[in-house]
Amino acid sequence: AITEIDLDPLPGEPEIAHFGANDLAYLSDCSNGRIFAVQGQGGSVLTPTGANFTAPQAMQGTAAPRLYDFDQDFLTVTYYLKVVDAGDGRTTGALIRRVNGNSEEMVRGVERLDFRYGVINASGETVFLSADQIDKGVDAGGSSIPCPPDVPLPGGMPTAGCLWRAVNTIEVHMLLDGQTPLYTLTPNELAYAYTIDGAFAPRAPSTHAIKPSDQGFPDQLLRREFVTLVSLRNYNP
Repeated sequence: AITEIDLDPLPGEPEIAHFGANDLAYLSDCSNGRIFAVQGQGGSVLTPTGANFTAPQAMQGTAAPRLYDFDQDFLTVTYYLKVVDAGDGRTTGALIRRVNGNSEEMVRGVERLDFRYGVINASGETVFLSADQIDKGVDAGGSSIPCPPDVPLPGGMPTAGCLWRAVNTIEVHMLLDGQTPLYTLTPNELAYAYTIDGAFAPRAPSTHAIKPSDQGFPDQLLRREFVTLVSLRNYNP
């Protein structure tokens, strides 16, 4: 296990900026990566605190590992939904994009946003799971899923969260509405499908797991689900 990290660049190497208070460390050799908490920020010696799944291990192989300040060097992009004022006393959903803490509104009329992750299990089959299921290493029925045998865990990397390394596709589901209520719509025109809820055929707004009224939106809107499947390179850290 790594017990100490000395920030001492060799002649000709770029200087390493001192870590900020409470910043995390990220050790990577471009194939594997470890994120862990350290103490000693602001000085030339960092000490892992042990506040991780397991103690960080020294990486082995031909690639030279590199240390990063995870909070400053890592670009984090987050997408989430927010209820915003649509005018005339109404509200609507908006898709927000946040980059390292700075948020901007992308588009309005987005009511639902869900992700499912395609994971290759030990049998070579692709199963789609939620993020919580991948963290826990279980399938939709709660049964344990072992780490795929051909997903390498070099350098003593822990098996906790190993299914993230077996994600090869991400399925994105988005429910959009027309924003302008149409009070002349018939019940059949109000019906919509949202497969995350198990609604593969159009059904009434009040029958969905998350109803528009739960979010403060009127039922009298045209709604449609959009789905896309994004492929990833297999077995990334």
